[in-house]
Parts: sequence; C-alpha cells; structure tokens
Amino acid sequence: MIRAVIDGILIFLIPFAVWWGVQSWRLKDPKAAMRIEKGPLAWLSIIGLILCIGTIIATEMLAAPHQDGYQRAQWKDGKLIPGEAR
Repeated sequence: MIRAVIDGILIFLIPFAVWWGVQSWRLKDPKAAMRIEKGPLAWLSIIGLILCIGTIIATEMLAAPHQDGYQRAQWKDGKLIPGEAR
C-alpha cells in the first residue's frame, strides 16, 4: 500500500519537476526557479492530478483480470455455504 502512495506522490510531482527544470534553464539560476507564483501552482497541481488519475485508470485497464478473490455466501440445496477467499 505504501508503494502505491509513494508512486502517486511521485507521479503528482512530475509537472513541478519539469517546471523547475525549465525555469532553472531559462533563468540560469536554480534558486530563482524555486519561487512559484499562484498561477503556475494551480495549473501544475491540476496537471499532476490528471496524471495521477490517468495512471490509475491505465494501470487498471491494462492489468490482467483477477482470477482469485472473495466468493460470497450462497444457498445451495437448502444449506448455507459460507463465503471464502480464494
């Protein structure tokens, strides 16, 4: 679970890293590139969220279907068969 959280955070930070790299290259001063105004911060956050959501959707769509899982309880021949995890 912690890996999924860390992966999400890193994917979210990609636009910020790209923006910082472009600003550092453009201004030739890494410290000056650390100043973020309100406009870029909002847009970078939106882009980061779109990347996170897109990655989650793509991962789920490309993953193999689950063969195992929880089988719910059933009534069979008048008896209750309890649910089980396979």
